Amino acid sequence: MALEKSQKIILETIFCHDGEWNWYKLGRACMNLLDSPADLTLKPLLSEGLVVERPVENEPLPRLHVTEAGKAALHNT
Repeated sequence: MALEKSQKIILETIFCHDGEWNWYKLGRACMNLLDSPADLTLKPLLSEGLVVERPVENEPLPRLHVTEAGKAALHNT
C-alpha cells in the first residue's frame, strides 16, 4: 500500500506514541499537521493491517499500535 501524505503523518505519529494514545489524542496532535480535517481517518490504516486498536482496562477508548506491516510501510516511504 502506498501511503498518502496524511496517512504517513498519522502512522508516524502513532509509531512515535505506540500504545500510549487513543484516536482522540491522536486527532488532537495531528489535526494541525494535515491539509484537511477530513484526512484524519484511521479506517484505511486499520483495514490494511498497519494499525491495530487494543482495549485497555478501565479506559473507554482503545489504544493505537503500529503493526509490523505498518513499520514496514513507514520504512518503504
